Amino acid sequence: MSLTDRINYHLKELAVAANPAHSNHILPTIGPTDQSILDVGCGIGQTLIACDVNLRNLVVGIDIEHDSVAYGREISDDILFVNSCAESLPFSDNRFDLVISRVALPYTNVPKAIAEISRVLKPGGRAWFTLHPFRKTREQLVDSARLGDIKQILFRLYVIANGISLHLTGRVFNWPLTRQAQQFESWQSERAMRDCLAKQGFDAIQFEQGRFFKCEAHKTAQHSEPQMPKITRRTLSEQAKPAKPVAVDETT
Repeated sequence: MSLTDRINYHLKELAVAANPAHSNHILPTIGPTDQSILDVGCGIGQTLIACDVNLRNLVVGIDIEHDSVAYGREISDDILFVNSCAESLPFSDNRFDLVISRVALPYTNVPKAIAEISRVLKPGGRAWFTLHPFRKTREQLVDSARLGDIKQILFRLYVIANGISLHLTGRVFNWPLTRQAQQFESWQSERAMRDCLAKQGFDAIQFEQGRFFKCEAHKTAQHSEPQMPKITRRTLSEQAKPAKPVAVDETT
């Protein structure tokens, strides 16, 4: 996908996120106590922008794509954008009240990403995800078979096998034919997600399957938690290495 195609995709997602009447519209519920928020796989910040988080103390979006992060900085001053991956979040422990991830989690090493999300969540904090059920991967495999796309057929078989591995063993594996440093994708079952979340100290785990596969959980509260220093945009900026600015040419 080209730079322009990626940005256009995220802009379309922003339009969907901002339109409650759209069939693909889904947003997390953000409460008055959710003053520090992290979006994992934020793109250009479309979910956070649509949630109108400008009155919060701290709002951070991370994404692995440099160009998406750079574009997000151009369109929103309310979000601190950081170039990073879900498996290695560049933040100290117990930093956020709420961590969200719309769509992005299935493209990560799920157990490692959940461990990192648990680490940066405050005790009693909340996590909200949208996931990929098996039916989505099955439909993608069928579409690839109809097109006779051998490469995509092989990849979809890998995704199915990875989801089965996550379900049975709690592990996922890198796509062996990738040219990137790492490339993960899997489908998720309720059992796999419940096991991964419980292992990392989450409780009150709830699922909802319909138009979307949604999961919400709370990090177990620790009554003897030490007092944390005040969190500011400056302290997080110092912790996280920002991406280099990328010029987006929308004329190509």
